[in-house]
Amino acid sequence: MQQRNVGNPNLKPEVARNNSFGIILSQPSWARNFNFSVDYFDIKVKNVISSLNPQQEVDLCYAGNQEVCNSVSINGPAGTNYVLAQSFNFASLHTRGVDFETAYRLNMGDFGLPGAVTLRGLATRTIHSISDPGVPGTTPSEGAGNMTGATPKWKALVSQSWDGLLQGKLGVTLSERWIGAGVFNNEYIECRTNCPLPTAAHPTIYDNHMPGAVYIDFGATYNVSKQVTAYFKVDNLADRDPVLVPQTNLSLALNPAVYDAIGRTYRAGVRMTF
Repeated sequence: MQQRNVGNPNLKPEVARNNSFGIILSQPSWARNFNFSVDYFDIKVKNVISSLNPQQEVDLCYAGNQEVCNSVSINGPAGTNYVLAQSFNFASLHTRGVDFETAYRLNMGDFGLPGAVTLRGLATRTIHSISDPGVPGTTPSEGAGNMTGATPKWKALVSQSWDGLLQGKLGVTLSERWIGAGVFNNEYIECRTNCPLPTAAHPTIYDNHMPGAVYIDFGATYNVSKQVTAYFKVDNLADRDPVLVPQTNLSLALNPAVYDAIGRTYRAGVRMTF
C-alpha cells in the first residue's frame, strides 16, 4: 500500500474559547510601590488540526468515518491501493491555570544608597492541559506536570534588579528560574508490588517522579553614553546539569522544552541607537 503525503482542502478553522478573570492590586496606601495581580484562564480549542498515521486512517474508515474513507483506497487492484497522509479536524485541547505577577520598587536613596531596587516575580500554575486526539481507541491525556512535554504544573521567574549605580550608568540583575517537580507521564501507573496489568494507554512504571530545577542567571548593563549601552549576561550561573528524561530525545535523553539543556552560557554585546 502506498502512502501519499498531501494537504487537506476540507480542513475547517480551529475554534478557540478563552475565559479569564483576575484581580489587580496596585500601590495600595499601606504598601506603596507594590503591585500584585492574579489571573485565572480557561482555554478550549475545538477542531484542532492533527495528523493521523496510515493505520489509524484505515481503522477509522472501517469504523465508518466517511471523511477519512475519502483519503483511503484499499479495495483496488494490487499495487493501486493507497492512504493519503493528511491532517484532519479531530483533536481538541483544554487548558486551565492561574497566572501570578508581583512587583515592588524600593528607592535606595532613603537608605543613603544610589539608585533603586526592583523585585519582581512571575509564576504560572497549570491546573489542566488536556489533549484529546478525537480518534476512536485513544483517550485524552493530561499534559500538566508531564515533564516529557512542555507544561510543568508550576514554573516561576523571580528577579532582583538594582539600577542607577555608578552615577546612574550601571544596572545589575539577578534572576532565578524555577520549575516544579512532575512526572515522567501522567498516564503511567506507578507501582512496585501487586501491579495491575499494563495497557498501551496506562503502562506501569517503577518510579514516575521527575525532579524540578532552579537556574540562576546574572546580568548587567552599562550606559556608555545616551546612544551606547554595553551588556553582559550569564545564564545558568551554577552550570547545573540538565535532568535526564529518557525517551524524550533518543540522541540526548533531554527535554529542552522544560529543562536547561545547555549549561552555563555567556553573552555580551553593545546596543546602539541612532
